Amino acid sequence: MGHRPSQLSKTLRAIVLSTPFVQAVALPACCLDVTGGDACADAGPYSAVEPLSPGSYGDAGPLPCETICRDDFPHCGTADCNLCSDKGTPSVECKFGGCGGRRPSRLRAARRPRASAHPLGVLWRDASRLEGAAVIAFRTLDRELRAHHAPAELVAQACRAIGEEIRHARLTAALCRSYGERPARASAPVSRAVRSLRVIARDNATEGCVRETFGALLALWQAKHASDAKTRRVMKSIAPDEVRHAEIAWSVASWAEPQLSESARRDIDAARREAFVELLRSTEGRIPAAHVTVAGLPRPVTARRLAERMGEVLSLA
Repeated sequence: MGHRPSQLSKTLRAIVLSTPFVQAVALPACCLDVTGGDACADAGPYSAVEPLSPGSYGDAGPLPCETICRDDFPHCGTADCNLCSDKGTPSVECKFGGCGGRRPSRLRAARRPRASAHPLGVLWRDASRLEGAAVIAFRTLDRELRAHHAPAELVAQACRAIGEEIRHARLTAALCRSYGERPARASAPVSRAVRSLRVIARDNATEGCVRETFGALLALWQAKHASDAKTRRVMKSIAPDEVRHAEIAWSVASWAEPQLSESARRDIDAARREAFVELLRSTEGRIPAAHVTVAGLPRPVTARRLAERMGEVLSLA
């Protein structure tokens, strides 16, 4: 972990500028039929609801959703998924697409969108929910940094990020409403307990140094490539904030990790690399063409290149 936060803005912008833009073609959403085969159709950004296989159950019931998606459906490159019930049958519903930023612990799953929901409305519904989740995460980070006597400047940056994420949630909620959909609120259990510095640093390594940093990279890409003028204005407003939030993550890492034992640092570095592998896997799915052409998200192959380049320059690979 040797990256300096002050270099991050130039680094991410250089990655965006050096990555070729490829015009979008028709990109159907990936869905799974009940036999486990790969059946693709214009079904929007969500997969078909897939009944759980017997191997999806542990001694205490269904396994964590992320485990099911990773083990049973690896070819779809899931980024998020929900355990649900389809006509009384325990099922898994997987979503494919972009990456949000910092998430709080135990973020509750979102409700399924309407079958007739506009793909872009669903995209911005999910974006607004993740921006709201980042508000919760930064409130926790702000409180815990204060408790661990972090440098005043770092605490001030985390505090400022709370207000910025609130603004992002409102902007993306407005885009959601513009497509006739209702924004979704983020929900997570709130604990007043202060976690250990090791736990905070590990969470920051995965949610901040990996997810938040790639989220900033995607925001820069959307600000440059969205064809919709309103979307482009929103992302040009959001992207600089998200870059600063990624810088906060690397600043937290630079402050917290040297205080820990060698074994703790090895564990955190391993967690950061594992999160990066999960990030690469999440770029393998298919997304609706409107997400690329209108909202400016990169095509999956481009998202993979962006992530790989980020991993190289930030020593995540």
